[in-house]
This record gives sequence, structure tokens and C-alpha cells, in this order.
Amino acid sequence: MNNLTRKIAAVAMAFTVLGTGAAVTNTIAPKSNNTITAYAIGGDQNYQYYTKPKCDRGWNYGRYVGVSSGTGVYWIQAMLNKWYRNSRDFEALVVDGKYGQKTEEAVKRFQRYNGLTADGIFGPNTYAKAKSLGYTRGYEPTY
Repeated sequence: MNNLTRKIAAVAMAFTVLGTGAAVTNTIAPKSNNTITAYAIGGDQNYQYYTKPKCDRGWNYGRYVGVSSGTGVYWIQAMLNKWYRNSRDFEALVVDGKYGQKTEEAVKRFQRYNGLTADGIFGPNTYAKAKSLGYTRGYEPTY
């Protein structure tokens, strides 16, 4: 099996195992002819199907500050899964609507990467950055 065939097989394997919501982050073609490997992130990446957080109105989302569960947190978690889809060292978040330690760590990493204060709070500045990167879809929140 040549390298291209192995890479295609690895991508097909990742989608078969993880489903069509998976994003393959890297494939490697091992030296043996009977091994294929793919790194992929699963997790719900369909943030557009959730209600947006209320950050435009000054709301904060965090473990110990502001809102720690609910509809806006689902959007945040799925958006982060989508943003991190090409990262080999990110474990997909469970989109459960609870702002736990893993969500906080993912928010801090997003903030650091984008030049924001890495406080782990998804507030107006972090939301504005996400919107500037094109994460604008989702249901409008009710107030």
C-alpha cells in the first residue's frame, strides 16, 4: 500500500469510527504495509445549532464567575471543538452545557492564542474575538 492510499484509508477509518462530525487532524503513513493511523478530534462541533451566549449584553460565563451552565455554554463548548479541530493535542470537549475545568482550560488556551487575557472567563472580549474569527452562527438568545 503506498503512502497516499494509507492516508486515504486513515481518513476513512477516522470518519467511520468517529462519525462525520470528526475532523482528521493528522495522518501518518507508517513504514509497515499493514498499519494505518489517523489522529482526529471528535466531539460536537455544530455550534450553530445552539443558542449563542449573552456576552453582547455583558454576561460572563465561567466556573466561578457568571453563568456556569445552560444554553450559552453548549454554544461555547461546540465552538471551541470547531476551533480546535486541527489541533493534535486537544481532547474534544463533551458538549454538556456545564462550564467545568476542561471548558475553562480550553477557553484559556483560546484566549492565549488570540492575545487576550487568559482568565478562563468567556465574556464580551472573548466572544468578540470568536465573532471576529467567523463564529457568528447560532440561535439568538432571549433576554
